[in-house]
Amino acid sequence: MNSAIAVGEVRHDRLRPPRHRFRYAMHMLALDLDELPELASMWRRPWFGLRRRDYLGQGPLKAAVLDRMSELSGQRLEGRVLMLCQIRCFGIYFSPVNFYLLDQGSGWSYLLAEVSNTPWNERHCYLVPLSSGERAHSKAFHVSPFMPMALDYHWTVRCDEEQIRIGIDCRDPKRQFFAEVNLKPEPLNPTNLRRVIRRTPMMSVKILAGIYLEAIKLWRKGARFHPHPKQQGVDP
Repeated sequence: MNSAIAVGEVRHDRLRPPRHRFRYAMHMLALDLDELPELASMWRRPWFGLRRRDYLGQGPLKAAVLDRMSELSGQRLEGRVLMLCQIRCFGIYFSPVNFYLLDQGSGWSYLLAEVSNTPWNERHCYLVPLSSGERAHSKAFHVSPFMPMALDYHWTVRCDEEQIRIGIDCRDPKRQFFAEVNLKPEPLNPTNLRRVIRRTPMMSVKILAGIYLEAIKLWRKGARFHPHPKQQGVDP
């Protein structure tokens, strides 16, 4: 089975004044979307589970992911898809970003990042080609009120049996901010899943609490506030 549970940490490092950094332990599921029917028994629990409406598009999830990748790339894409995601726990779900990696038969060729913001509850997708050297694009979606829109994203991606590491540099053109998830895949089975969820039973709550706690810290440090572009009559 290709699916795994990935355990490690998320790190943010703000390099522009005021400087601010943090690390949190976290876990995510790394799911081969072809294996979802085999994994369905793991979600038959009253307190945690994977619900289709929490993720990209409508209909079969793999088809929705491939459709969005194809739309953004301008060509029809097919292959194996690995989703790196959060799941619901006690009915609560939030994920700042879900990652979808495409393997067309010769290694990972594309990364689709499905980004969500809070409290606006909006979503936006970035497609990153991995088979070429160009892994940069302009920021097009408002996430943090303490970061401007006029930034470029530069991605680094590693995904294998030993490590899942996805990092993003924000530049203008100097490096202003860096964030990454650095995770170690472990076999996805009921024992490991229960162990990890017992350690952090409500990851979505931890993520949301962390977002607002760090925002308060930045505000107290005097970080400049950037309102949502729609509040300024601008399409983000």
